Amino acid sequence: MGDYGSFVPNALRTSQYSTLATLGKRLFLDSDHRPSDPYGFLISKVFEGTHALLVVGDYLRYTQSKKKITRTTYLMDEKVRGDGVLNLSHLQGAFILLVLGLHVSFLILLLERLTKTPPYTSPTVVSQ
Repeated sequence: MGDYGSFVPNALRTSQYSTLATLGKRLFLDSDHRPSDPYGFLISKVFEGTHALLVVGDYLRYTQSKKKITRTTYLMDEKVRGDGVLNLSHLQGAFILLVLGLHVSFLILLLERLTKTPPYTSPTVVSQ
């Protein structure tokens, strides 16, 4: 298991259920977790039969499909959620585009006013 600092390994080790406690004692925490190669050397250990690899997201999708509840449930990956808070750094690009667009539109309006003559109006005929 990747060591993300979560409470799961300790909760497994101290579980009152013997199966979970045994799993917690045998749990291997990979402290050298790399996002580019998340399972690293563990794949070879799985093929040797000395380790098991559990991917919770895949298991949940399997269970969702097996129970036929895919239309009524939604699974969201943890890495997608983030902290759920938007701040100025998330929206900085949008604000820069907004200000840039306002400047460009103002310059175009100014150029139109300076270069265009007012629309032609026919002279009014005054009858005598």
